[in-house]
Amino acid sequence: MTKMLCRMDGQIFAASPDAKNFVDQVLGKYAESGTDEEVYLKGFSLETIDRHRVGDGNHEVGDACIAGLWLTQPDKLQRLLASRALTEGGLLPRLLLMEVDCPPLRVSASEKGISAATKGMWDEVISRLFNDFRLNPDVQTIEAEHDAQALLIDYHNAIADRREREFHDVTGFAARWMPT
Repeated sequence: MTKMLCRMDGQIFAASPDAKNFVDQVLGKYAESGTDEEVYLKGFSLETIDRHRVGDGNHEVGDACIAGLWLTQPDKLQRLLASRALTEGGLLPRLLLMEVDCPPLRVSASEKGISAATKGMWDEVISRLFNDFRLNPDVQTIEAEHDAQALLIDYHNAIADRREREFHDVTGFAARWMPT
């Protein structure tokens, strides 16, 4: 991952329809002891990644940024959640985890998909965001309006209070994702 980050100017989007390799890697398949989530933790926090290997050379990535979409089966999700090191070390609380359990749905030939016009508008919005934020050499900051900032502060404080009570055992998750 570090080598790929070096080639991609420190930014990468990793996706997998079956995240077996991601799960195996962070659970320590290639580590001599314990889990191996350091690159992902640093990529989430925009930290510098230094990697020095005798046989592989030195690799350094400043302000690494990793985004991902890892789809996996429930058994692999359970393996991740069973790892206390990934929970307490902070990787799992940084991820938005979701398990989908929905019944099969019937479809009919009369249903229509997304229109070409809607797809075109979506592509335009995504392209504009990509060009304005990802490809722009200057850091872009979006300032929250006063009312929005007040809502964010109220939300944060409500979660902070609940972390001391009913969320004390999942405080790392609550800090990032719990609704009020």
